[in-house]
Amino acid sequence: MGSWDAFIFEKLSKEEKNFVQTYLKANQSMLAEKYNLKLTPSRMDIVSSFYIRYVMDIGHAIEKVKSFYDEIKKIELSFFKDHDINIVLEEDAIDFIIEQMINSSNSIDSFYNRLSGDIKLGLKLVLEKTGKNRFFITREALTEPEIFLDNLIKAELSMPSMD
Repeated sequence: MGSWDAFIFEKLSKEEKNFVQTYLKANQSMLAEKYNLKLTPSRMDIVSSFYIRYVMDIGHAIEKVKSFYDEIKKIELSFFKDHDINIVLEEDAIDFIIEQMINSSNSIDSFYNRLSGDIKLGLKLVLEKTGKNRFFITREALTEPEIFLDNLIKAELSMPSMD
């Protein structure tokens, strides 16, 4: 493909993605209800990227993102069963994981293993010191686990105890 062809392809691809995003925004509440998936701005971007990358209709793209979402939410229960720690994945963390699954060969299992390896010990430390057993996992927790844990430990250990 020549440079002119690549330029035209990129331009058309960008226009198509913008069209899909406009459609998703215009029909956001109807689509969210139909597919039982909260369509945040970042999630609409994910759906439109998936639509462009895999050439499928919008409904199938939303269904695929929803299936990723459902798989990711199961991580919370698995983490509790395996480690006796209650985690809640924030929407930005879920979207980050979906993006990674779409754009690379990362699987749910690899994210779960990374989560178990990267932050489990820090969460257990907070649990032992404070008794707190519910943690909200953000995108930062996944991308910068050391910083996330350092901030969490400082915040939790500096709080007065409820004795």
